[in-house]
Amino acid sequence: MKLALKVPPPVQALIFGIMMWFFDKRVPVGQFDFSLSLPVAISIAVAGFALSIVAMLEFRKVSTTVDPFHPEEASHLVVSGVFQYSRNPMYVGLSLVLIGWTIWLGSAGNFALLLLFVLYITTFQIKPEEKILRTLFGEPYEQYCAKVRRWI
Repeated sequence: MKLALKVPPPVQALIFGIMMWFFDKRVPVGQFDFSLSLPVAISIAVAGFALSIVAMLEFRKVSTTVDPFHPEEASHLVVSGVFQYSRNPMYVGLSLVLIGWTIWLGSAGNFALLLLFVLYITTFQIKPEEKILRTLFGEPYEQYCAKVRRWI
């Protein structure tokens, strides 16, 4: 069973980031700025990037796939490290990068696009992955889902 998506999640996040930039330039809604906005934006984005890398390294540690198009090729259920706190730390990381970008742009209206990204990735990436992982790992995956939230 393969996923229907043909665009990798990091590219999806990039597309949403471009939409945020366009929205900020064409429809400035709720512009804001505060004295530490630049360091806060950079810190959140870097933390998001780092979280995604750490999650990928957890997958590599057990030699399982990080390919978002082929979750059916997963050989191990990863529940250690950052996966103790989120079932989808890579997507949380992408969302943090977009939060940092929203703060950098200083447009509160972009939080609506951030919410759309979360809804989109949940509907078209995460839920189909979960269906495949339930089939692959059965009860251990169900127990993991009962203990660890989808996002945070």
